[in-house]
Parts: sequence; structure tokens; C-alpha cells
Amino acid sequence: MLLAVCAGVYYSFFAPAALPVRSEVSSVPTASPSALPASNEPAPDPKLLAECRFNYAQGLMYLEKKNYKEAKTYLSGVLPLDAEHYSDAQAKLADCNSTIIKDYLNQGQALIDKTFYLKASNLLDQALKEFPDNKELITLKNNAAHLAAALVKYEGPVYHVFFHSLIVYPELCFTGDGMEQGYNDWMTTVREFKLMLQEMYDRGYTLIDLRDMFSTDAAGKVVQNDIMLPKGKKPLIISVDDVSYYKYMEKDGFAEKLVLDDKGEVATLVKTPQGNEIVTRDGDVVPILDDFVKENPDFSYKGAKGILAITGYEGILGYRTIHNNPDWEKEQAKVQPVVDKLKATGWAFACHSFTHRRSYSERTITLGYLKYDMERWLKEVGSIVGPTNLYIAPFGASFPQEDERLKYIVSKGFHVYCGVGSRPYYHVYGNNVFMERIDLDGYKMVHSPEVMKELFNVEKVYDPARPPMLDKKKP
Repeated sequence: MLLAVCAGVYYSFFAPAALPVRSEVSSVPTASPSALPASNEPAPDPKLLAECRFNYAQGLMYLEKKNYKEAKTYLSGVLPLDAEHYSDAQAKLADCNSTIIKDYLNQGQALIDKTFYLKASNLLDQALKEFPDNKELITLKNNAAHLAAALVKYEGPVYHVFFHSLIVYPELCFTGDGMEQGYNDWMTTVREFKLMLQEMYDRGYTLIDLRDMFSTDAAGKVVQNDIMLPKGKKPLIISVDDVSYYKYMEKDGFAEKLVLDDKGEVATLVKTPQGNEIVTRDGDVVPILDDFVKENPDFSYKGAKGILAITGYEGILGYRTIHNNPDWEKEQAKVQPVVDKLKATGWAFACHSFTHRRSYSERTITLGYLKYDMERWLKEVGSIVGPTNLYIAPFGASFPQEDERLKYIVSKGFHVYCGVGSRPYYHVYGNNVFMERIDLDGYKMVHSPEVMKELFNVEKVYDPARPPMLDKKKP
């Protein structure tokens, strides 16, 4: 197609009327006086001239389509040797540059207005590579950088939301078997998660590290730290429960484990409906959130990501590191690089108990068993993920402050205790903090959509692939 266009353009500018005229007497061509080149000036190279004219024609075409960047590319290829079009090409090129700069300014200001200061700064950095001396771009870039760095104290509510492993293939998950209702109640699909992220980002939320909210003094008293954020940003904490990829989830449309991809980034190993194992960045919360933050840096303050609340009774992150597995040491060696990469990229770990027994939710767990459970977690999980002061209770179970079970948990260094609730709430109790988390799952979206109204519109994110709830239809 390009050769045809070139040939057409070449023919239009080198039609027979413009070629030397043949004499009626002689077969030797003679040129008319007006066609003779100026003295001592060589004729333009026909191939270069044809290329210039082609570039001019293409530039006009893209201008007609208002594709100014492509038009600029072609108009820049019109050289002075094309005397017929060079001046006009330069004028149109200046118009293109002016329009492109205006577009950069409009986009940058729109991002700033939405509190996307880092994204605006990145965009304007790109613009300044193209137009390094433009004062308007420089001024707007400096303004974006200033707003990103000028922190103000945040005084409002702090939302802590949580998920379980994401449903990658609803057609494998919702099959009408005995697991369907549980998955429908407590899990979230990949589609829903992505839409939730986008809405929360659009509403000005930014991820913060829960570990930065509180510290302990020399006496062991918890100190609440100020939350300092760029103007207009709202803090958000995300955690993920049971990141162990249990055996019961096999063949049900979930990821199988976290792995490092060929670029050394954390990804997921997933089995497709056709039975093929693939490494993908669309298989669970971690890689999806990592990629979202990379694309939208304002969604994370100081590189914060989320918290992985893990048990140990089937190992961690899809690796069978439980010590009754004869190969647990090999499994630990395999998972350690994944853990290290997670920690290096803003992810935190929390104790979610070792056994996740039902006696937690029933509040019947004994102090003796709790101690056994904790010691196993510290030995078999804590030894891999490292120290943490975050305890995310299994089933959201909570204990009164005077309860010996809670005192024991705090005594092991877990000063931040997270349960489950329906509000952005936390309270500091001397040597520990209690914080509620909101589950963003099918059950909550159907039965309590108002809980999430500040975060996203449930009707916009709800996945139509879900089966109807047993006692209430979907939104």
C-alpha cells in the first residue's frame, strides 16, 4: 500500500507536462528556459524530493485527522530542497507543536485537578523531553512536583478493606457444586477487583502502609502517628487473607501459587480451563495491584502496597512449607525469593494464625491451643516472612482487652490487631490497636452495598458472571 501511495505521489509531481519537452525535429530532448536550474545549483535528488513530497502529503492527511503527533513526524521530514512545500510545512509544523503543547498542558492540569500529581509529573517530564524550553510546561511540571511533595495532615476516616484469593475463571468456580455458595459469598472476581481499584483511584484514595500508622515507645505504649498525604488524597489499606492457595481450591478457577516471572516480578501460576499452566499477571491481587500502581503511581504513597495475611497449615503462597512435608526445606528455598521480592516492592505480611481453626470464630479457642498455634506460625511462617507486628484474626475473631488470649498475642509483638467490620474504624488501647476491616466480596456487595458507597458504585463493579445469591438477587 505504501509503495502504491509513493508511486501515486511521485507520478503527480513528475507528470509528463513537467518533464523536458522533445523537439519535433530531433529525438534529443530539450528543456524550456523556465525549467532550467539556477546557475551553479544542482538539481534536487529526485528520490529525496519525492520523499519530501510524500511526507508533506502524509502530514496533510494526518492533520486532516487531527493526529498532530503523526503529522509532526511527517512534516519534519519535508526538507528545504522541496522549495514548493518547505515553508508551508514549517508553518504547519509550528501549529502542530503548539497544539501538542496545549494538549500536554490540558492533560497535565486535568490530572492535577484529580490529585494525580505523580502521573501529571511523569506526563510533563515526557513533554519536556520533546519541548525542553517551553516555560508553560516547566511551570506546570514544577507545580505538580510541589503538590506531590507538599504534605498535609489527614484527619478523616481510614478505610481498611480486604479480599480473599481472586476468582480468575468464573466458569470453573461457579459450577453448582457444594463450594459455589461459599465462593459466591466470600470471594471477588478479577473483573470486580480491577473495577474497584479504578473507582477507588478515581475517588482520590491512595495506599498507605499500616505499619506507618502506629509505633511503640520504649515502654511498649502504642503511639499513633500523623497521616501525612498530598492535598486531596485519602488513605486506603488493602489486605488479602489466606494467601496459601489451599488444595480445596484446585481446579476451581483460582491461581495455584505466586511465582517470579521472566522479568523477576511477582506473578501467578494459573491453570486455564483447557488445563494449561501459564504464568500471568492477571491471576490474583498481588500482580494486578503491582501493575495498577506502576500505571497509576498516585494510588500508592511512598510505594505502599498491601498486607498478605497468611496461615501455615498448608504452607504459604502456594508452596508446601509445612514441616510435616518431607520436602518442606526445598519448598522454603523456592518461596524465599518470592517473599523477598514482595517485601522489596512494598508488601507486608501479617499473622493469620497457623491453623485457622473454627474455634477462633466461635471464641472457644483455649489459651493453650492459641499458644501452640502461635509458636507454629512463628517457627514455620515467621521464619520465612520475617518479623511483623500485624495480626489479622482468622474469621475476624476479636477478644476483649482484658482477655488473656489477646494479652498473649500482644505479648508476642503483635501490637496491631485487625478484625472484620463494616466501617472505617480503629481504636488505640494502650499497648495495642484494634482495627476493623471491610470485606469487599459478593456477600457484602449484595447485602450491604451502602457500606462501600464511599469507595465505589457496587452496580458498576458487580460481575454478571456470579450466580444469584440464595436469599437475595444481585444488584
